[in-house]
Order: sequence, then structure tokens, then C-alpha cells
Amino acid sequence: MSGSRRDLLRGAASLAAVGAGGLLLSACAAEPGALPREVRSMLADLGIRARTVQEAVQALDAHPGPRPLALMASVQADRVVFDPEGRAIEVALPEDLFSLALAPFRTQTHDCFFHSLGGCQGELADTAVHVEIVDEGGTVLVQEETTTGANGFADFWLPRDVAGTITAAIGEETGSIPFATTADAPTCLTGLQLS
Repeated sequence: MSGSRRDLLRGAASLAAVGAGGLLLSACAAEPGALPREVRSMLADLGIRARTVQEAVQALDAHPGPRPLALMASVQADRVVFDPEGRAIEVALPEDLFSLALAPFRTQTHDCFFHSLGGCQGELADTAVHVEIVDEGGTVLVQEETTTGANGFADFWLPRDVAGTITAAIGEETGSIPFATTADAPTCLTGLQLS
């Protein structure tokens, strides 16, 4: 076989290998909500095993450690931004889901727009609460007994681009607050006062 033909075949084989690798990387990167290895490693340092962004959100909110945690993360409308030591690692949320964190309170609250998974602390930690979430058309999206995490928040995964009302109750105390899951809506609700 001549040298030029051999070089041509080697080049084609190299391109095929690169092409196959490119397909593999695209398939992995396209998996919605998958956490990069670096984020999984940081979560493991906190004793959290999570493979998806949904698992990470719920585990960080439930983490029993005092706030702020060693790993900070901000929940935005379409992504979670993990912030290890000043570096931003963004992980997209599934296109059809919106993460909403609710911290009902009796006497003390704080302002919040983007939920801080490692920083926000609500008043009512580890508290059983009945929550009903109804959209503007009257469809019940959530109706359940849940327990707030160590940070006082309960997480809900809602469909995108809806609005409505959240009602929470602890015993005879109740409160309501409007919500939305649009691109410009808050992911953190701290204004629902129980009375």
C-alpha cells in the first residue's frame, strides 16, 4: 500500500473515532438534569449522593448542617448555579419543570428571590405542613402533607408557565400566597405567613 493511501486511511479512521466520540459526548451532555462529575464530587463531600439536579436540590434543602453550607447553589428559573469557591457551574433544569421553594413562617422571615440552597434559612425547620397548590384555572397541582427541611423550606417541582395560589396549614394556622413559574418569577417564596 502506498504511503499516501495509508495516510488517507489513517486520517479517515481518526475522523471516525473523533466523530464517534463526539456523538458520545453529545449524548451525555444532552441528558436533562444530569450533574457534572465535579458537582457530584462536591455533593459527596457533604455526604450527598445525587445524579440529577432535582436530587441535588432536594438533598441540599434537607441537609441537616447549619447554614451556610460549604457548597452554595442558587436555584434560578431554568438552571441551578453551583458556586464552589467563586466558580459558577450551571446545570440546566428540565425544560418542563420549575423548582419552587416555600418557607412558611409565623413571626420571622427574610427577603428572597432566587432560592439559595446552601444559605437560606426559614423559621419553621423540620415542621409538618399541609400544602395545596392550585393554578388559576382551578387545577390542583399539589395537595400533600410534607415536612420542611432543616432550612425551613419545602420544595415543589411544578410545570412551567403557570400561576396560581399556594395555601399552607399547620394545625389551625393557615396562610396563602400567589405564585408563578414563568421565566421572570422567583424560585423562593418566604412571604406566606401563618395565622
